[in-house]
Amino acid sequence: MGLLDGLIVDALIYSQREYIRQVLYQTIQEAVARQGVATTPSQIQAIVSISTAVMYVAAVLGPLVIMAIVGAIMGAVWRRLGLPWYSKGAIFGLALVAIGVASSLASPGAAAYISWLSYAQWALDFASAIAIAYLIERAKK
Repeated sequence: MGLLDGLIVDALIYSQREYIRQVLYQTIQEAVARQGVATTPSQIQAIVSISTAVMYVAAVLGPLVIMAIVGAIMGAVWRRLGLPWYSKGAIFGLALVAIGVASSLASPGAAAYISWLSYAQWALDFASAIAIAYLIERAKK
C-alpha cells in the first residue's frame, strides 16, 4: 500500500515538476539573498536538482514507512476495536489525514503551498488506510 501510495505521489510530483522546480529555485534564491551568501545561478540550479531527486525518493520511502507503522498499529488493536473493518480503516484514515493537515499547516507559509497535490495525498492516505484494513481483515480470517 505504501509503495503504491508513494508511486502515485511521485507521478503527481512529476506532473508538476516544472512548477516545483520554479518554486524551489525562487525559495532558495530568496533564502540565499537574505543570508547574504554569494551564489551563482548554476549553484542554485544544482541545489534544486538535488532537492528534486531527494523529493522523489522521499515520496516513495515516506509512505512505505508510514503505512508499515499504521499497519502494525492496526494489527495490534484490531480485535480490541470491535468494529467492522471499513470503520477501522476509516478511523485510521481520518487520523492520517489529520496528521497530514496538521503537518502541512505547521510549516512556514503553508497556505501558499497547500494545493491539489496535498488534497490528493490526503485522499490517498485515507484510501490506503481502508485498503490496509481490508487486507488485515482478509489475513485474520
